[in-house]
Amino acid sequence: WLRLNPAVDDRAWTNRVRTFAVGRDVRSDGERLEFDFIGNRLDAIAPSTVTTPSGLEVWIDGQRPSSIPALRVFSRVSAFPNSSWPCLLRVQSEAPLEIEEWTITLTGVSDDLKNVQFTVKGSTTGDDGEGVSTNRFVSRSKRIVLDPGDWNLGYCRQVFKRTVEPGFKIMWKVMPLFHDEFGPTQAKDPTVENSLTLAQGLANGPHHLELRGKIGANLSALRVYRPPGIGRSVETPGSNSPR
Repeated sequence: WLRLNPAVDDRAWTNRVRTFAVGRDVRSDGERLEFDFIGNRLDAIAPSTVTTPSGLEVWIDGQRPSSIPALRVFSRVSAFPNSSWPCLLRVQSEAPLEIEEWTITLTGVSDDLKNVQFTVKGSTTGDDGEGVSTNRFVSRSKRIVLDPGDWNLGYCRQVFKRTVEPGFKIMWKVMPLFHDEFGPTQAKDPTVENSLTLAQGLANGPHHLELRGKIGANLSALRVYRPPGIGRSVETPGSNSPR
């Protein structure tokens, strides 16, 4: 009892993930490659066998990927003891993140774990404030923001019938979703695609890629991910010649 809505373009899905072959869809002058794309993620694909590995500098919209704050993400938070349930359901931020590890140390706990006092510290940021789980917490650097509903300790206490003591630590990381260089190595398994994500988490729209260095034969394709949500379907552009 399903039928196609004629008002919807049934071909739009074909633009969500597209692969552009280097040498056919994308050209370079051997020392530089430029490519225009629309999306929020870009992968570089190398052959399974790499003959002469060489590092290529990656530039997106005129800057190195490491300088784009959006290309960082929080990892899953460490688990409640003897379980796989995270102690925090969500960690938010109001300031650009650094690649570092974060630790919450509990300094006081109620019996039901619905009211805990804590301190926050980043491996790079350092001591970043203290708070209580019943209030919204914004760290001094604004890199860590916690709402009361983000805490999962009370529910874990209720389900698992055990508690934690002051001194208990909750840990997570800030992980990079970028690479400033593309230096392919030979794939360990030739049946698995030899790819590297250059950037994930870009604003979902038009961007410009530039690869600087000896392109050689170790870059076979570029793959663009463009999820829905930026307006009407348009063709993903590719650069036809080096500039």
